[in-house]
Amino acid sequence: MSVDIDSVKKGYIVIHDDNNRMDATILCAIRDYVGDIIKDKQPIFNYNDREVQDDNKRFQAKLDQRLTIVKSIKEYILSSIRSSYHIGTRRIGKMVLLHSEAGCQQQHWHTDYDPDVLQGLAELPWGVVLAIENGTSLDIIDPDTREPVSIQLLPGSLIFFRGDIVHAGAAYSGPNNRIHAYLDTDIYRQTANKTYLDFDSV
Repeated sequence: MSVDIDSVKKGYIVIHDDNNRMDATILCAIRDYVGDIIKDKQPIFNYNDREVQDDNKRFQAKLDQRLTIVKSIKEYILSSIRSSYHIGTRRIGKMVLLHSEAGCQQQHWHTDYDPDVLQGLAELPWGVVLAIENGTSLDIIDPDTREPVSIQLLPGSLIFFRGDIVHAGAAYSGPNNRIHAYLDTDIYRQTANKTYLDFDSV
């Protein structure tokens, strides 16, 4: 695994799977599982400044953390993060499959945790996106420049980011599946399906 060092101080860390720790066998098993649960997908918000209403092309499905394949995904995420960062009391809370259909527009800029609550915390929760397909990306607002940055991820690579980092699900020209997880703390657990829109960003 390799880390984009320049991003660490900015509040997000991109970890590349250079050594193919997530081999083809694991990826095939994950994709088979995705195929099983995608039928249970539910629409999630996809509001953005350019659209009056959601485009109904962004969905999620909950991962069953009792299953062996999901436990493997969970351990892969945690071991990847531990290789480059002190995880503290954080532990994985909710895990979901995110699915975008072709033509899915970018989400509105938001955080997954309440920024006002985060200001008083010594240890912040984090969000994680794990790529299982080519073409996966996440858009974030660089905390220093306040400019949007598109993070591109290959299968097996992931990004984890502080709960106060403003981000948006990327637009997709073709269908895409990826894993989203939350690293909650003892003090603050992410509220299911709750986001905090940011109207000050680009």
